[in-house]
Amino acid sequence: MLADPAIKLQIDTVEKAEKAAAALAVAQKLKAEKKDALAYPRFKDVVTQYPGTPAAETASVVVSQYEKDTAFIQSVNNAAASGKAKALMNLADSYKNAGRSELAKKKYQEIVTQFPGTSYADAAQKAIAEIGN
Repeated sequence: MLADPAIKLQIDTVEKAEKAAAALAVAQKLKAEKKDALAYPRFKDVVTQYPGTPAAETASVVVSQYEKDTAFIQSVNNAAASGKAKALMNLADSYKNAGRSELAKKKYQEIVTQFPGTSYADAAQKAIAEIGN
């Protein structure tokens, strides 16, 4: 039976749908527990890992609802970027305080480029403007 490509495709489709449903259930549980910062990436994973499944369609709707809340998205982006962005910001600030404006501007610009939509990018943009030309 598994040698028949049509049957194998059906089995694979069912297995994919089951895995997607399980992943969606985890995301929904997190959302119900008000753990939105954890739920949001889980919903996104369902959409990307299980395209074409009913679970992915459901998750897609939830993702779009989350993404309408710009403050929430910024906080999620900040959390994801936190470690590396803080380190780059500290380095750029050190360059700025040492009078090495060109190096500082390059590091600040790196933050803006790598972490758009975060408070780190906003702060880096402001620092670039303060340094000027």
